Amino acid sequence: MAATERNLEEPGQQSSASSPTSLRTTPGYVINLVIGDVLVFLLFAFVGLTSHHELNWGALLSQIVSVALPFMLGWFLVAPWLGVYRRKLETSTRLMTFYTLRAWIVSWPVAMGLRWLFVEREHPVSLDAFLTFSLVVFFTVLVLLMVWRWPFAWYRSGRLRGLH
Repeated sequence: MAATERNLEEPGQQSSASSPTSLRTTPGYVINLVIGDVLVFLLFAFVGLTSHHELNWGALLSQIVSVALPFMLGWFLVAPWLGVYRRKLETSTRLMTFYTLRAWIVSWPVAMGLRWLFVEREHPVSLDAFLTFSLVVFFTVLVLLMVWRWPFAWYRSGRLRGLH
């Protein structure tokens, strides 16, 4: 695993093991990533509800949160253990991409299991419909996570080099 991580580091960037000084980071960058991740899942739920014309404007926030909850739980139960909030990701677009992809691949079945437990168990759908929905969830959330996390690392890498 360490060799893979070393190969993913940005060109010209020293690995943390060989760096004489620790990377200077913005305090609370993990909080920023967590807030962004939460917003990704809320956006996913909002887009899903509106695209299926199921959004109830009277209970907007509670409905969005209840739809997003199994996916957020799946992500936050698994992803931190796979290193998605490590400091070395903050300024490396390659590492951010790799860790985010790996974490979503592992989190996604957990999220879908929680979705089945919270929703499908009470309101069953066909296996084909559930599998199709699962694939839509996988790719849509992956794109949203990348659209959020990759620019975050890109921006932070530029700030570290004094470009922003």
